[in-house]
Amino acid sequence: KYAQGLDPDWTYINLDVIPKTGSTPKEIERCIEKGKENFLYIKTKLKNVLPVYHYGEKLSVLKWYMDHTDYIGISPANDTSEKVKREFLNGVFDITRDKIKCHGLGYSSFEGVLRYPFYSVDSISYKRGFYNGQNFMATTKTLVFFQIESIKKFLAHEKFVTEVWKQRGVEWK
Repeated sequence: KYAQGLDPDWTYINLDVIPKTGSTPKEIERCIEKGKENFLYIKTKLKNVLPVYHYGEKLSVLKWYMDHTDYIGISPANDTSEKVKREFLNGVFDITRDKIKCHGLGYSSFEGVLRYPFYSVDSISYKRGFYNGQNFMATTKTLVFFQIESIKKFLAHEKFVTEVWKQRGVEWK
């Protein structure tokens, strides 16, 4: 039902089963297995499904995804410090390196995307100033202008980072 009517050329993120806070290791393992089942099922309906490897999961889960797809979402516990995220990402990229495409979910640290060869990232950082009351202007037209300018800066950064990784020998197709 989930896949009906979806554009088959788009890339979709798997339906994860997230364990509740305080779950037992057995409950967490059950959630991981159900997420894998969802991924395999949705993959029979759509050609581009992104499974998600989460902070705290065993590396065997990442390796399992690498055996089943060429593109994996990486969720680095965005409610933690950059230091914690980098420790996690070091482990991820020690294994994936430039062998498989990784999408950073909610991760757009300027330093981080220069450190790790992500294929893609997403973030709402370009809106952050608006959420915190910065750049607040009286008109919608002015708000849109500042948002567009912020997006332009992110696009320029994307081109820069892509060129840096190209010079390092990592060029995604």
